[in-house]
Amino acid sequence: MNLRPLHTAALMLLLAGIPVLPALSADRGASDLSSDSSEHDLARGIHIFNGNVSYRDATLALEGDRLEQYQRDKHPEEKLIATGTPATVRHQDPLTRLVSVTRAPRIEVYPDRGYFVATSQVEMTRVNPETGESSRIQGNRLEVFQSQNRLSRFKAQGNPARFWHDTKKPGDTPVAARAEQIDYEAQADALHLAGNAWFQQAEDEISAQQIDYFAGEKRLTIPKVGDKRVHIIQQNKKKNP
Repeated sequence: MNLRPLHTAALMLLLAGIPVLPALSADRGASDLSSDSSEHDLARGIHIFNGNVSYRDATLALEGDRLEQYQRDKHPEEKLIATGTPATVRHQDPLTRLVSVTRAPRIEVYPDRGYFVATSQVEMTRVNPETGESSRIQGNRLEVFQSQNRLSRFKAQGNPARFWHDTKKPGDTPVAARAEQIDYEAQADALHLAGNAWFQQAEDEISAQQIDYFAGEKRLTIPKVGDKRVHIIQQNKKKNP
């Protein structure tokens, strides 16, 4: 998206004699908003920014055609709703340095909970600029949960949702997967596939109703689900002479 901010929201509010919007939370520092135009309902704590919208704070960047901000002093919790073609949210993990970029027509961010949800034709990419490690998730709905500004879990849904991952480490081979629901737990480094699940690594493929992949242990489990069968395609590997 080509951003052409004409003026910052903070400047607009100061010129209008309105206090600058508060930061999202104490640990997020100051927030910076720019847009082509804006509307402010101070009684209800709703602020709407239109046209080439850009939002920045210490941990988060949002871009879109329109941004709605709901202040926590007027609502149960702080909420940001970005819409666009697409809207984009960016975040960098402070420890692993993985840069996450999520694109979707609609993204709702709940900063106090460290949670956001993106809907309709969603894609999230995660790349470590130092090691080249990368992953990509696609689906109709994506929920992302964070703890201390770090990804703790994501849940994707689709028909199907899709996942790719490449560590770029020697001896590791890329992973591809798809299922009606994909659930990733960062602490366990575990990928859970449910509903017409399919998993591929190298030339080997597995199809089942449910597949659990523990990446750190390089271990797969495939539980029995109803009368569904497990189907595995293994390529015979030649033994080195």
